[in-house]
Amino acid sequence: MSKNDFRVDTTSSEKKTFFKKKQTLLGLAFLLTVPQMFSAVILPIQWLLGARHGVALNVTSIASQELYFLVMTIAGISVLKMMLSDKTFSKTLVQCTRLEGYLIAVASVIFPLLPGYQASGSTFFFCDSVLLLPGVLLIIMAELLKEAVAMQQELNEVL
Repeated sequence: MSKNDFRVDTTSSEKKTFFKKKQTLLGLAFLLTVPQMFSAVILPIQWLLGARHGVALNVTSIASQELYFLVMTIAGISVLKMMLSDKTFSKTLVQCTRLEGYLIAVASVIFPLLPGYQASGSTFFFCDSVLLLPGVLLIIMAELLKEAVAMQQELNEVL
């Protein structure tokens, strides 16, 4: 082919996607979150059984551990959705990120009210700001991801 020749072949070529290359990393992330998902269900049952047998419970510790396991479960669901779809951004990712932000922000208000709570060093009115700041940042990030989803849909419609 000379310099000014062009191809007229109209057969579709396989589109390389971002996530085809990253399936290994997403699979690893999902495998690391699966035990956390099981812990989110199993540990509260163990704590309740221990309470039935007269074991003293540290409510604040249980609540903070359960918050961690719930956030990891939501992250695992988000990673699974990314593995199953070829979309870089999805509504599920936005919803999972927003839910994580709301959980952490609500925990920043509830945890200081629990018995046995010790301040983490900085409080803002009646909230634990160590939890409030990441919660608010996740909510803001969810809104940015929502805009990215809209931009991706617009780009897909143009192409």
